[in-house]
Amino acid sequence: MTHRVSLSLRSIRVVAALITVSLLAACGPSTVMADKSRRFDQATAAYDAGDFETAFRIWRTLADENDLAAMRNAGHMLRKGLGVERDFERALDYYTEAARKGLVLAMANVAEMHFNGEGTLKDPEEAARWYALAANGGLSIAMVKLAELYEQGLGVPKDPERARALYERAARNGFVPAQGKVGQSAGSASTAPAPALAKPAVAAGESISALSLQSGMVIGKPVVEAGDRKRGKREPAGETPMVDVPPKPKAAAKPRRVNVPPMEPLNPAAAATLAPQDGHLLQAGWTAYQAGQQSDALRLWRGPAVKGVAEAQYRVGYMYERGQATGTDLIEAFRWYKLGAGQQNAAASAALERVSAQLSPAERAIAESLVAGGAQTPKP
Repeated sequence: MTHRVSLSLRSIRVVAALITVSLLAACGPSTVMADKSRRFDQATAAYDAGDFETAFRIWRTLADENDLAAMRNAGHMLRKGLGVERDFERALDYYTEAARKGLVLAMANVAEMHFNGEGTLKDPEEAARWYALAANGGLSIAMVKLAELYEQGLGVPKDPERARALYERAARNGFVPAQGKVGQSAGSASTAPAPALAKPAVAAGESISALSLQSGMVIGKPVVEAGDRKRGKREPAGETPMVDVPPKPKAAAKPRRVNVPPMEPLNPAAAATLAPQDGHLLQAGWTAYQAGQQSDALRLWRGPAVKGVAEAQYRVGYMYERGQATGTDLIEAFRWYKLGAGQQNAAASAALERVSAQLSPAERAIAESLVAGGAQTPKP
């Protein structure tokens, strides 16, 4: 009898445990989503308060949990060097992952980075492809950017009529910058009257303050609007298909991604052997670089590099290779590395070998001509 009571109690415990598990499973997803939303808001508050390190840490964690908005925000902070060392390659990786999973605004960011050569070589064709995908997702600024490419024949065949159609579509969406473009393109592309424009308005998730032409597709505040936080979902496309998406370039045409080691630390003893002014600039540049101020570092190092300081030439070359404070430019990186390697700078010699392997024969010929002309030769 006692044995049967024990079994009954054990059965009750098992049933209770199963009920608890079932209840947790039932409310789990909403609880998880609420927690993610709370943490996202914490990151936003930290960003607004200027605590960029905390904002980046939270968004990076959420990105690892497949939050597409957080991926884009982490990419933005890496691209701008906010709370973390500026790193165009990592920024592009974050943007691309979010874009491939359907985040339309991230598609436009990917396009802009390919067009500017940030974290990769300049590739107008790949930029046009991503702009077209974002335009088909309903993003007006992508329509305008793609229209500009069609106007100039960059990455796509020159087509003023298609450019005008894109401007008109963006204008009908209420995107103010496109409305002036409609009148400009109408005079050159067609004599037909432009369609009546909608009253200027801002589409959801596309405010001028958040994403503007003047900002180079870099949002001033990395907070994704509510309409753009749908995980894995594209925004309404409106009239689809609207744009022929250029075919993806073959893999052979894409730049080879190479793991670039961190910049070699500055040896104070090496700086001490230089002229006082050059040594000061070298040390000041290193201090700025460690603080995440890549633009200042490049400016400080460029002077000694032009004067022939090998240590500065290595560091300028590194900035061009990594795309820090400038777009990635392997030809310029080769030039500065070779100038430094010519003075037996070990770091420059190792970097020169790495970069040289990535250049085509034609690119190497251009780079060699720059080296022959010296540090002050302008790039053609």
